[in-house]
Amino acid sequence: MSGNILNKIEQLSKKQKIIVSIIIITIILFAALAIYKSSKNHLLDRKEYKATVANITEASANFTSNEDMQKYITDWADNKGLNYSVDDANNIIFDRDASKRKKDVTPVIICVSYNWQTAEANAYSLATAELIASTKLRAGRYTVIFFNDELNTGYGYKHVSKQYFNDKSKVVYLDTGDKSYISVDSFNYTPNSISIPCEYVPVKCDSAVKIRITGIESGTVSAMIGSQPNPVNALSNVLTKLNNKSIIYQLTDVSIESQGNMYPSGIEATVLINSYNMGTLTSYLDERIKKFEKNYGGDFPDATYTYEVIDSPENFPAEAYSDKATSSLGMVLYTIKNGAYKFDKNNVIAEHEVDEVYALNCIHDLKYEDGKIKLSIGTAALNDAFAKQILTENATSAEFADASLSVGEKQAGLKNIRSRLFKELQFAYVKVNEISSSNVIIKTNTDKTFIPVGFLLDVNDKLDIVHLRQEETTAAIYTNTLLCFIKDQGNFLSL
Repeated sequence: MSGNILNKIEQLSKKQKIIVSIIIITIILFAALAIYKSSKNHLLDRKEYKATVANITEASANFTSNEDMQKYITDWADNKGLNYSVDDANNIIFDRDASKRKKDVTPVIICVSYNWQTAEANAYSLATAELIASTKLRAGRYTVIFFNDELNTGYGYKHVSKQYFNDKSKVVYLDTGDKSYISVDSFNYTPNSISIPCEYVPVKCDSAVKIRITGIESGTVSAMIGSQPNPVNALSNVLTKLNNKSIIYQLTDVSIESQGNMYPSGIEATVLINSYNMGTLTSYLDERIKKFEKNYGGDFPDATYTYEVIDSPENFPAEAYSDKATSSLGMVLYTIKNGAYKFDKNNVIAEHEVDEVYALNCIHDLKYEDGKIKLSIGTAALNDAFAKQILTENATSAEFADASLSVGEKQAGLKNIRSRLFKELQFAYVKVNEISSSNVIIKTNTDKTFIPVGFLLDVNDKLDIVHLRQEETTAAIYTNTLLCFIKDQGNFLSL
């Protein structure tokens, strides 16, 4: 067959032979270019990435503090022979200088939170950060920062040095979730608290029940708050039941298992009641426990809802909250919305939909302190107007209960609508990955919560910040995109 083709070529005119030669050379060049492009744009070792995710997931089971997680990351870096620094805020920083020909290229900073309680859930993004930190690229300056974010307070973001950021820095914040997307828009955040004056008085009831909900897996407060076991609402339901039945009761020793700015992992409270009403209370608690196990037993196997009748005199409380303080606490818990706010047909705004979450209100802590019962609340909202609405409602709940609301400083959300980095990452994604009609670009979304990278706007308000949410099926693709993006900065045909 090849002989026949050669014979036919020999029969062609000189001009036709030139045209055929040009076509053949062009095909060869395109094939070579395709092979080169393929090797050039596949910088991620997928086997190594998969192993890194597995190692983080396995190690996370043994973390009991951020110190444990910090040691894991620095041990990994030491084993790799990587240079890094740990600052005063316990941020772990891998800073690579620009290669000789790319000294003037805009620096790229990859940000990821390290929080021992969310390490397993965030394993893919932590692995992405590790792979970028350990890959030597001929690129402009690029920095990978593992931010200390224990209890989701943003501590590391608030205290990082300004030396890593300039007015042109491109910042990519990574985390992991159920759905992948890219975002330049997040909720703002306002800490606030309600204080209820409280005195201790002698116990007048003859029986007591200690209620305990514990073992709830904590996490970052998000639009999924409604699917999370809510220990505060569970206590509110008990108090509401007693009030509706006009049962005399007292309350004492209420405390939340607070996890900072994350979901509470439990609550404990002692309800004092007269013995002739004990059956009503315990029957109700039995019903609530069955419902709790039915609703959450599958997704939260370690969560438990129990109660204990206090029989021994030495364990019986000597004092309880005053009736006024107990009534005020019950009123606050009943009237405040501890959960997600969603648009309905009457208040939905442009570019949003009915049933879409526009604000979150979460009670993070509840404790007696210095003559007051104090509820610590985190309020996140789509914009300032909705934040004001929720805070006004919180103030109204406090006012009805003869309590007071204190509002902390509001942290602005991410509003990077004109982001050049957003366009560059989308371009890099299309350029370096095999795509289909279903994933031609990275899907865009609004973060329906506050993300801690927003604190970096206090470090430098000119930063170009993008949030890249990963999930299992996209994590490797996004990691390869970031590696190629960093490498190609300053090259011809890169944005």
